[in-house]
Amino acid sequence: MKFDILYEVGSIPRKVALGFRSDRGDRLYLRWRIPGNWKLEATALRGRDPETVAAARKLADHKLADILVALPTAGSTAAAGLTLRAGLQLALDPDIGKYPVATLHRAEVEREVERAAVILKDKPFALLEVEDFTRLWRTRIRQLQSEGKSGHRMAELLVQRVLAVGAWLRERKRIPLGACHAPKGWKQALRDDWRQIAGQAKDYEPARPRHTVDELRKILAVAGRVDPRFALLLQLGAELRLGQIARAKRSDLDLDEGTFQPRGAGKKRTPKVILTAGQGEAIARAFGEAGYLRALELRWRHDGVDYPLFPGRRLSHGVATHADAASLTRAAWDRWFAEAEGLAEVPHCRGRGPYGLRRAGVDGAKARKAGREDLKEFGGWSDTATPDQIYADQEAGAARQRAADLRADIRGETPKITTDVTTPDSEARNP
Repeated sequence: MKFDILYEVGSIPRKVALGFRSDRGDRLYLRWRIPGNWKLEATALRGRDPETVAAARKLADHKLADILVALPTAGSTAAAGLTLRAGLQLALDPDIGKYPVATLHRAEVEREVERAAVILKDKPFALLEVEDFTRLWRTRIRQLQSEGKSGHRMAELLVQRVLAVGAWLRERKRIPLGACHAPKGWKQALRDDWRQIAGQAKDYEPARPRHTVDELRKILAVAGRVDPRFALLLQLGAELRLGQIARAKRSDLDLDEGTFQPRGAGKKRTPKVILTAGQGEAIARAFGEAGYLRALELRWRHDGVDYPLFPGRRLSHGVATHADAASLTRAAWDRWFAEAEGLAEVPHCRGRGPYGLRRAGVDGAKARKAGREDLKEFGGWSDTATPDQIYADQEAGAARQRAADLRADIRGETPKITTDVTTPDSEARNP
């Protein structure tokens, strides 16, 4: 029997393959290996079209996950006894750890895993069961509810950080392969528990206040009165992720090509941006005779010394002079943003902040009926998953309005035909 392999995942001794049997037509099969043996299983799927193959690939991934979860958790004494706190310290190790540098994300991971260690009494990673994750999120939801907070997102974050450290430890063979896997359907289970504990009739929906396009323009207009770095920061990235923009260096700008490449990391990678005329003028002001980057720009042109576009150090008489300065912190631009809102006479709204500008930009793009690819480039996403959702919501909003018009027409009412329908900002679900 010949097995025509389309997809493989895992590695010997635990490996799953997807393909066709030469004697069974177009039915897709899963073939997997556990130590010393091969197994074969028919799927309900037939055909070679992309959608069918994509669905079958997911089956192969799930099969491997099931094999790994089913592995015995007994390993070496050290691996079996590696507790939450001990595993965290390995992940934070500056020489070999997953989080070697002090960042806001590293601090968050440390805080959440330590919280889990308190709730679970520093249980070993290899002994974590589904009930332990359930206890984690239920305990955290109740804690936050008692503090007058929603509790959903922070409970979800707690579980995610523990799973992330556990996955890293598995990759490094510090814990058994079958240890600390995400419980099947845990996010939905968490949502269900949150509804019951919080006494809510529907799933949690975070409040996502945003600025209007008019407010965005007002804030851009006054940013230079707050700080020249803040003015350039918003000019380059009001509709993008300010954390990426704030890390930018001179080498990320190509003035000959008229482009800017934000510095992303992990899944948050932003494609190259073509600069607008206004952005080009803002850069020219920063580099010009009165610009705060003029001294560093001279060194770049003559000696090729790279430098941060947004140095965190104080400016010396309005000029940045240290090419090795650290970049601006979030605390700095948050403070400047509040000041800019005051100057622009834009009401401050708790929870809105600079990200309200990003949402306002996407709202403006949707109002102009931007397509999927246009939305992808506008919002700086590295793939079309989020723009597809935004586009689908946009189309769904228009369809709902047409349905309302039809109802009014059938009932003999005078329908108010609306062709420009926008919907809430779904992109904020995956920032």
